[in-house]
Amino acid sequence: MSVQLTVFDGCDCIGGNKLYLAADGTGVFFDFGLNYSLRSRFFDEFLRPRSGLGLVDYLSTGLLPPIPGVYRDDLVPPGFNLWDKYNKEGLGGIEPQAVLLSHGHSDHLQMIPFLKPQIPIFTSLTTAIIAKARQDTSQGGVDSETTSIVLKEEWEGLLRSRHYRSSPALGRQYIVSDRDAVADEVQEFWASSTSSRALESVPLQVSSGRIGSLHTLFFPVDHSIPGSGAWAVETSEGWVVYTGDLRMHGSQKQDTLRFIEGAARLKPLALICEGTHLENEWFMSEAAVYENARLAIELSRGLVIADFSLSNIERLSIFHQVAIDTGRILVITFKDAYLLEALSKVLPAVPNPLDSPHIRVYGSNKVHLASWERVLAETYGERIIGPKQIHKAQGSFILCFGYYDLPNLVDIDPSAGHYIHSSSEPFQEQMILDMARLQAWLGHFNIQNLGYDRHKHRLGSPFHSSGHLSGSELLDLVEQIRPRYVIPVHTEEPKKIRQKIQGRMGKTVQTILPKAGLPIILKR
Repeated sequence: MSVQLTVFDGCDCIGGNKLYLAADGTGVFFDFGLNYSLRSRFFDEFLRPRSGLGLVDYLSTGLLPPIPGVYRDDLVPPGFNLWDKYNKEGLGGIEPQAVLLSHGHSDHLQMIPFLKPQIPIFTSLTTAIIAKARQDTSQGGVDSETTSIVLKEEWEGLLRSRHYRSSPALGRQYIVSDRDAVADEVQEFWASSTSSRALESVPLQVSSGRIGSLHTLFFPVDHSIPGSGAWAVETSEGWVVYTGDLRMHGSQKQDTLRFIEGAARLKPLALICEGTHLENEWFMSEAAVYENARLAIELSRGLVIADFSLSNIERLSIFHQVAIDTGRILVITFKDAYLLEALSKVLPAVPNPLDSPHIRVYGSNKVHLASWERVLAETYGERIIGPKQIHKAQGSFILCFGYYDLPNLVDIDPSAGHYIHSSSEPFQEQMILDMARLQAWLGHFNIQNLGYDRHKHRLGSPFHSSGHLSGSELLDLVEQIRPRYVIPVHTEEPKKIRQKIQGRMGKTVQTILPKAGLPIILKR
């Protein structure tokens, strides 16, 4: 039987992976993520897709590929024949039996909310917990419904959420691919609701390794979010391997090396491989990030702000250790605390804010707290710290504040201090504008940005370690796995990847450059 791979999104760009493999009567998606670049082209924080029109704005702008039969029926607004208008290429016959989710970053999972809830999600237990915690602490909306959905109904020609008293949220089926069992404590968290709407949860299940006619393998890998993995699918034509995102300079480097060894033993027909940083040949290690941060904070006498991705638990652990080593207190937000508590149920090494004497939670100054925030406020009690306490002893704290937490500086009123940007550099116009606005806030309070290059107007990287392979590591990976075909995704330079592979391996490995929506036939 034929084996086809269709890259609906994720070619010639970084992120947005939506890759469909059809083989031996079974279809699966590798990831179903958000294309950040495309979204920022049409939308921003306040200019958003219209919720009352369901799928319309997403299909019109290309954020969702026009695939009939895979999206939620309740997101089709009344009076719209979506597929006559948007499916001009005549796409059809796509019946996914699963999504094989590599990890919890938004550019790999954030469009899952639009898929039919009957399509199960196969992933690691950690990724499932991250997805649940993120949805629990979100402000709602269709694009946050990753682990459970709120059905929509027709109302005056538009769509609205059904009433919370009569319509519970419906849980999605998540199937764990890296554990033999799921603890009762984790199942209880999975089934819990953080709002006044009840939740009809579907318990977490453990994968048998089979999806329809296909045999699957999940390989843990090193990346900048815990629970990351690569996938391998056995078809009648051979194994198809998907790397997801991965690196070899974090604390889980050995996982990536074991994946490469395991994938090489499969002698795969095809390797679908990320190529985010093809031209980079060196990355700061997480160990170096720790040393740089520790030294900078030791030399600081004032308030320190550390800005990094909420989901980068390895980075948070680094700043927790720096706080211990420098005698400071790490102050996290309510969202941080919720995520850490959730992850501590599946990752014992994650610092639990209830246990660590070097972690406090920043008190919210919102008038109306969400139900999950009220629970946290009661649970943490005296471990919650307010702006006046921080102002009185500014040199005693490291604030884990991101871009949207900056207005809290008005309440803290720091006299000076240092800001450490420990995340990726801005690579889109909107991100550059955000960084300029951030710099204005820091300047207003006389806070020095330790990573800011005033001449190039960008952030340096002494406090950040990439989540991806270098160019030479990418080539080494391909050479060791030795697939018949390489299909580069999650890259802006697929042609250069092909040139470098040909230069290193000649014709022994063929590189296929995918085109969005066009099937690739894979044969031995």
